[in-house]
Amino acid sequence: NKSVTNAKIELIDNSNTNCGYSNTKNDGVATITPTDYSAFHVVFNGNDSYYSSKTLENINYQFADIYVSTSGSDSNNGLTQDTAVATLSKAIELVSTGGTIGLLNGTYTLTAMITFDKACTIKGQSESGVIINEGNNEYATIYNGTGTLTVSNCTFTTSSDGGIVNYSTGTVSATNCTFTSHEYGLSNVKNGTVTATNCTFISNSGGIVNHSTGTVSATNCTFISNDEGGVESYGVGTLTVTNCTFTSNGSYDVAVIDSGTTILHCNTY
Repeated sequence: NKSVTNAKIELIDNSNTNCGYSNTKNDGVATITPTDYSAFHVVFNGNDSYYSSKTLENINYQFADIYVSTSGSDSNNGLTQDTAVATLSKAIELVSTGGTIGLLNGTYTLTAMITFDKACTIKGQSESGVIINEGNNEYATIYNGTGTLTVSNCTFTTSSDGGIVNYSTGTVSATNCTFTSHEYGLSNVKNGTVTATNCTFISNSGGIVNHSTGTVSATNCTFISNDEGGVESYGVGTLTVTNCTFTSNGSYDVAVIDSGTTILHCNTY
């Protein structure tokens, strides 16, 4: 109940790295947007020794509407990290159109086909910490139909089809994701749109494939040791590859069968 002047509130993650702070302020509410999605503690630097560098509480930054955790339960409501559900399929059922599913660090082995047909965002807690694999090795990790699917900070591994398959008129956007050990990391089957930004495609049969009249864009991506090749486009779709790096891929780095392809500023090793 003591008045506060010239205070600064900092978010410090578990490795003691500053991940955000409020502007200096007096009594009131400080809003801080962290630079990542780690767990934080709050350090309050106030105007006298009572407040100096006082740790107020431990918090988890809420970065999603519905949470999934390997230690969660599908009987939970998923609304907080402490009440996370256990499966991605349950999270899809619970999340509203346009909402965000947050995957906490852990390995998620899917035992049934996951299909999206609504606008949704999947956001991992960290790219290296969130691993999604298709346990039966029978189909793709995730299918998107007519929905708008945005994915970030996840690693997709081990499927007989693709990491993410956009099989209809939908839109898929992947940022800061890794795709490994798939038939194709990202597959655009018909006339949908797929965008990859800052993604890594490693040890797949192929990195990205574009079929029919679809549109694919890859920017600042890395393609390494994909057996057949990095990027391929069939039909009359549009393929744009910008600032990408290709290293030790198989028969090709970029293969174009038909028209409508643009390749810009890429490095091949």
